[in-house]
Amino acid sequence: MGVGWIFLGAVAIMVVYSAFQIRKYRGSDRWPTVNGVIELEPEMRSWDRGRMRYAIVFYSYSVAGERYSGEWDTPSYPNDAKVRAFLAACVPKGSSFVVRYRRDNPSVSMLDIDTSGYDPDGPIKLDI
Repeated sequence: MGVGWIFLGAVAIMVVYSAFQIRKYRGSDRWPTVNGVIELEPEMRSWDRGRMRYAIVFYSYSVAGERYSGEWDTPSYPNDAKVRAFLAACVPKGSSFVVRYRRDNPSVSMLDIDTSGYDPDGPIKLDI
């Protein structure tokens, strides 16, 4: 019986978290845009007991003279080499990107990156 309550609690937490995220980013396809820049070196992370890897990309942007910053998680890949290849191909440090931000709270933002053209099984770009 204890396992059932733990499972129910985990499901409830996931539902509440999902509802919060949906509310936070609702209508983001209609948010205003500004140019932002990738600022720092990405931070490598893992999940699924280390079997999947991703990176957190740090960016900054300005709205009405006020500077803001944000984070964006890359897609997950099975190893660091594939994550680094994605970073080099799609979000290199110092590059400029479109940032979408909430009009009523410009600190809430997201990078507007189209990753559909990236082939993770293609050749790895070494950026040398």
